[in-house]
Amino acid sequence: ESTKLDELVEELENSGNREDTIYKLVMHLAFIPKREAFPLVDIVITDISENISIDLTDFEIADKIGVSRYYLRYVFKKLTGLTTSEYRNSLRLTMAKEQLVSSDKTLNEVAEVSGYGSLSSMIESFIKNEKISPSEYRERMKS
Repeated sequence: ESTKLDELVEELENSGNREDTIYKLVMHLAFIPKREAFPLVDIVITDISENISIDLTDFEIADKIGVSRYYLRYVFKKLTGLTTSEYRNSLRLTMAKEQLVSSDKTLNEVAEVSGYGSLSSMIESFIKNEKISPSEYRERMKS
């Protein structure tokens, strides 16, 4: 499955007839068997969860499970609505929120167990997504 996709992507990059190649690529992607796609997504979600502190690239994940990164990106986005990076960031934020509310860990400890590379990364994520700092989140949720 991924070999055909790789061939079409290569053809697209090297072809003078891009419209025909794009059509073939779209048709190929439209008919990816769902029974193959669901286990793939489960494997990727498990891999990201088990390696939450590592920013694995799509290429590394795809190589580990034996599919092309294009196939991985397409299937994961189609079935989850998120890229692998968006999923990882969402999971980290969810884990941090749970830790902030259910534990008395320091912010540095919460950042570490939630997979953030640093406290500043966690703070940045909270401000971007929650519009408040982790400390403010903890205070609001515990009161």
